[in-house]
Amino acid sequence: LTAGGELVNVPLHRHDITIDLSRVELEARYGVTDRWQAALRMPYERKDQSVTINTIDAATPEEVAAMQRNGDIHHRDETYTGFSDFSLLAQTAFSGLVRERDGLRIGFGATIPVGRTEDDPWKLGEAGDEHLHIQFGTGTFDPIAEVIYSTAVGAGVTANSFVSTRLPVYENDKTYRGSREITAMAGLSRALGPVGLRANYLFFRQGASAWDGERDKNSGLVSHGVMLGASYKLGRTALGVDVRIPVSQRLLADEEDAFEQGVGVMVRLGI
Repeated sequence: LTAGGELVNVPLHRHDITIDLSRVELEARYGVTDRWQAALRMPYERKDQSVTINTIDAATPEEVAAMQRNGDIHHRDETYTGFSDFSLLAQTAFSGLVRERDGLRIGFGATIPVGRTEDDPWKLGEAGDEHLHIQFGTGTFDPIAEVIYSTAVGAGVTANSFVSTRLPVYENDKTYRGSREITAMAGLSRALGPVGLRANYLFFRQGASAWDGERDKNSGLVSHGVMLGASYKLGRTALGVDVRIPVSQRLLADEEDAFEQGVGVMVRLGI
């Protein structure tokens, strides 16, 4: 785009976008009966987006400025903050199912659509209007479920596994239907007095989301990674740090914009 808003041809170039995500999640639990409890998770996120234009073919300063103006319609150097969708689950636990020292926890419920949503970015982009692909929620009540199993395998060593899923089933009032997701994790943990060490394999699959029944081209991913962590417990308070290291990923459609997941750090505080 020129300064006057006219379309012009520019040399081949690439937009490199980085998004740094910070997330704080508060979880509150309430015992309903001896066997059942309710859990409410309330995440707050900060998303820092930075954009760099890299020319592939030679370009004049005027052409680079036109690239920047066009890019600002789609993505900008901005910071977005807000609550993501809350989660409300009913949870129960069992022990001694397969082995003497094992445990199974099951939870199911729904998300609560408090996260900010956007209008269809593809339609806005086609019209040349500024838009945003980043959202903080789906705008729908989505069924969720999770299963956690653990069993002692040695002195102070525990094997753990975890599976969770989120299954949006309908569109919000802006015609958006979220991605169906599944997360799985398996690994070992070791207790050394107040110190805990853990190592896990992590799998994540995000299906395609849709706008007005049309697939969102920027959705769909399968990734594998490892998560290494440590924690320290002092009385009823525990502080933990986990580092997620991506190993591989695969996009579910060739026409999607290419993106890569970076190393993630998670800090947990339990009181």
